[in-house]
Amino acid sequence: DMPDEAAARKIAAKLYRSIRADHAWGQRFDEELSEAVLAALSHLAPREMRRALMTAFGNAKLDGRGELAERDLPQPGQKRQPIGFAH
Repeated sequence: DMPDEAAARKIAAKLYRSIRADHAWGQRFDEELSEAVLAALSHLAPREMRRALMTAFGNAKLDGRGELAERDLPQPGQKRQPIGFAH
């Protein structure tokens, strides 16, 4: 079963803090997630949250920011690009 929204927000916040603490580059980012990002993540399963957060960290870094924004998260239905060569 999916956690309710309150539990999902706690999971997302914990994952964010964990990822941030596990990487030296994490110190460049805010200590806590914004309410908007927490709300967007609360609709995902925990495994998907981790992937979405890693994508968001990369997008924010490429944009030169130290905070994650909703626009940094992968869009619903966005598929990962396959690895390989084009024919």
